[in-house]
Amino acid sequence: MNLSVTDSLDVLSQSWEISTALDSVVERRTSSDIYRDVQLSQYNDDAIVHDTFGIKKSGRYSFLVWKKEAGQPEVVLSVTGIVMSAFFGPIVRPTNMKKILQNISIVGFENIAFHEALLATHQVYRLFEQSHPPGAMKPFQFSNIQAEPSFVAQARFLTPAQNNPFSEAEHDIRISQDPRGHLQQLVNSGNFFYTDDNEVEFQEVTEDESGTSIVADLEDPCMIRPGHLVELFVNFRTITTGGLRPIQLFLVKLDRVVIINKIGSRVCLLLFRSIFLITS
Repeated sequence: MNLSVTDSLDVLSQSWEISTALDSVVERRTSSDIYRDVQLSQYNDDAIVHDTFGIKKSGRYSFLVWKKEAGQPEVVLSVTGIVMSAFFGPIVRPTNMKKILQNISIVGFENIAFHEALLATHQVYRLFEQSHPPGAMKPFQFSNIQAEPSFVAQARFLTPAQNNPFSEAEHDIRISQDPRGHLQQLVNSGNFFYTDDNEVEFQEVTEDESGTSIVADLEDPCMIRPGHLVELFVNFRTITTGGLRPIQLFLVKLDRVVIINKIGSRVCLLLFRSIFLITS
């Protein structure tokens, strides 16, 4: 028996422990001199977005960049929420890599900063829209899980070799994501590359022997579960698609996932056990 999304959403939204943990993390981030400026929620203002960000174009892609920083590096911003769904593999059979994506959806329930992050995403979309010809951008809509607004970020597993603007990834494909070597076979064929655009960083907040909180690499991202409290780091881009009538697609590209705690997944597990006992 598996919990439905509705069951998970209902129990998580009513958990005082989960909402308190989320609010606490967001408060620490937004009040920190180090982390405040990379919080997506801080950019829910048209004037601030135009003053802070610029658009840099390269081939089929346009990238959101820091306008005033030397070299105008690509922007990476963060948003914190509760995982409702995630897929990072494993890839266990040959798959159309042009369609399947690494993806994660999070919700923030009543957390104000989460909803400000959603509005800030729309402000960023408008900046891209203004950088392209009128009508060139495909309309962007937020995703909902039931009636709950969600934030969705994605990344491709592999990049098609044609018109690839990205650099080679620093690391090899994770065995946990590609246990049977299907992704590596596609790379070996020359039709796909494994690039820095495909390489998502996964981390987890844990404790060392002294009980001090540390951030460690997460070897198996396939273990990210509904209910985990996570911080997502994302880029914003557009890509030109189509033939005679090209369209600009707005992309929220996943750069990094940090698991902060797993309280929600334990709550979901308790619910699952309760349902199992009642129905067995």
